[in-house]
Amino acid sequence: MNRRRMKPNQKQNSKICLPTIKNTPVTDMGKYTWMFYGKPKIGKTSFAAQFDSNLLIALEPGYKSLSVYAVDVPSDNGWNILTQIKEELISGDTNFNTVTFDVGNIAYDLCLEHVCSDMGVTHPSDVSWGKAWKALSDNFKKLHLDLAANKFGLIVLAHEKIRETKSDEGIKIDQICPTFSSGAEDFYAGFIDTIGYYQYVGSTRYLLIRGNEEIIAGTRLSKNFNTPDGEPIYRIPMGNSEEEAYENLVTAFNNEQTETFKNIDKEESEEKKLKPILRKRNLKRRK
Repeated sequence: MNRRRMKPNQKQNSKICLPTIKNTPVTDMGKYTWMFYGKPKIGKTSFAAQFDSNLLIALEPGYKSLSVYAVDVPSDNGWNILTQIKEELISGDTNFNTVTFDVGNIAYDLCLEHVCSDMGVTHPSDVSWGKAWKALSDNFKKLHLDLAANKFGLIVLAHEKIRETKSDEGIKIDQICPTFSSGAEDFYAGFIDTIGYYQYVGSTRYLLIRGNEEIIAGTRLSKNFNTPDGEPIYRIPMGNSEEEAYENLVTAFNNEQTETFKNIDKEESEEKKLKPILRKRNLKRRK
């Protein structure tokens, strides 16, 4: 496979030509940027591993039972290793098309440690005028933007957490969101094309791709993830295996999923409320 790469920020003497025609939307699912987050061991890594020509950058254990192309990144000198992996990928001598960070918050922590070590401090706040924070932001962005500029699709995995926030009406609510520091979260919120929350509804696994104020999820792919009737898809069934989960994602991406699965959490809640009532009725009937 020829990688037709050009290093980012490479200077050219030729005049920049502005486009005269619109670009064609990308139809290859692996060329987009994705975030999948959820509880530990729900199947995020095995699901992401189904993407074709995918390099797994393992920042924490969890892939030993999988057949994947993986690179372990130790905590010592971890950011320099990540940078070397990036340079090797964009050099052109590779068959990978997609890169997975498992998990993204550790990559941010490694970047923070690298910047603090370079500046001889223990925390970015120890440097005046926000210089360390800016260096942290610039380095972290560059890692991802360089890969994206060289046409790699990116997948970021994360665990979930619950935080207290305020609703649009100013009421305190609990919100399910990815486990990131604010700097990583702010970057990923604008960078990622689709944020999917891997969840259980009852005993069934779904990928929520359109969230609400209580669950962070969303997609900017307005031409994808619709039913054949044009209704936006909210959840994608993840089935009983990673292969089935990926097949269902492809089906939803290609607008072939027939159900939106918008309100199943409410339906499940109603079912849970009804079960004790039904049990009582059944016991009375038996008596």
